Amino acid sequence: MSDEIFNPPSKPTVEDTHKRATFLIRNDLIERLNEIVKGEKKGTKHRLVNKGIEKILDEYSEKQLSKDEESELIFRETIKKYNIDLSKEDEREKLDTLIKLSFNIR
Repeated sequence: MSDEIFNPPSKPTVEDTHKRATFLIRNDLIERLNEIVKGEKKGTKHRLVNKGIEKILDEYSEKQLSKDEESELIFRETIKKYNIDLSKEDEREKLDTLIKLSFNIR
């Protein structure tokens, strides 16, 4: 107990919570970014970049989820429309044929 009081755990450093990445950013974008953060507190640029990337990734994830949900809905409607019983082998083959025909898969 006294160890916790006299030697509290240190807060994680930026190096503990972030990874360095090197990539190219268009000149016009980096100029705009630098203009926005000019005169702001230290770390504003990396927080802004992280927030922007996070927002784009969240939007992408939502779109992917929507595509997955749409695919699932089409799959269920197809099973219902063609009265396919997935517990039967010949019915699964029927579904497989429908999928291949729908997507031009051989």
